[in-house]
Amino acid sequence: MKLFDLIKIFFGNNPEYLKLKSHDKGKHRFLINRFFAIRYPLVAHKLNLNGTDPVHVVDCWHLVATQSNRTPGWMYTKVRKEKEKDTKKFTPMPETILYYLRKNKLAMSDYKDCLKFNEAELLDELKKIEEAISGKAN
Repeated sequence: MKLFDLIKIFFGNNPEYLKLKSHDKGKHRFLINRFFAIRYPLVAHKLNLNGTDPVHVVDCWHLVATQSNRTPGWMYTKVRKEKEKDTKKFTPMPETILYYLRKNKLAMSDYKDCLKFNEAELLDELKKIEEAISGKAN
C-alpha cells in the first residue's frame, strides 16, 4: 500500500484501517510520524526514539487521527508557487547604463550588485533617466 492511500483511510473510524497488515503500517512509520510532527512535535519526537515498534507508533497516531473525520489541512504542507516572470520588464539601453555609472561614479560590478539586490528601484531610476534623455519626461 502506498503512503497516500494509507493517509486516505487513516483518519476517522474507517474499517479499512483494521484490515491493514503490520508490514504496511510499519513501512510508512517515518513519514506518518513526520506528518504528525507538524501538529504534535513533542509527541512525534518521543515516538521517534530508537527501539520503538513502528506498528505501534502508527497505531498510536491512528488513535489521534480518529478524532477527526477527514484529513486535516495541517497534514499537507503547502508548496510555494514560483512567481511568474514579468515579460514586460524594462531593459535599459547601454547608453543609459553608462550615463548612470558616470553620474554616480560607479563601476560595472557595483551596478551588477545593485541590480542583484535592489533591481526594482534601479530599473525605475534607469527608466526615468532614459525618458529624460529621450525627452519623454513629464
